[in-house]
Amino acid sequence: AAEDEEVGVRCSASGYIISPMPHAEVKAAAASLSDAARAVLLRGETERPRSHDATPAGAGVYRCAVGGLPLFSSQARRPSTTGWPSFVEPLDEQHVIYRPDESGGLARTEVLCARSRCHLGHVFHEAGGRRFCINGAALRFDACDTSPRELILAAGCFWGLQ
Repeated sequence: AAEDEEVGVRCSASGYIISPMPHAEVKAAAASLSDAARAVLLRGETERPRSHDATPAGAGVYRCAVGGLPLFSSQARRPSTTGWPSFVEPLDEQHVIYRPDESGGLARTEVLCARSRCHLGHVFHEAGGRRFCINGAALRFDACDTSPRELILAAGCFWGLQ
């Protein structure tokens, strides 16, 4: 199919591949996900409020569950009473695509992963700025390793040299 042709690799300013994934690769990556996650990501459905716990504690990065592209930092996460994870900004604007969405009689902006082209949720423009209302099933959280590190310094003979 034409959508599977390799045109060239595009990278974001932060160094991640944002070229669209071939359709077969998207389907293969989504195969291991739950039915609910596939409904959200591949068919653009919306999960029920509070149906997915994508609110782990601690620092980390929220990635697209299909494409793996880093989308949001835990630092951009905001408390929400809507029932869906909310963020104030993406990690890199090139990692998301915006598309007008007037389904259900509502005028809003859909948010897609730039790599997988999968549905993530919507962004709303409010008085205080933007609010990204994202389906938890569309995200995978990777915690930052904040454990203390041991630094070992050595001196002496290395590689058999003195």
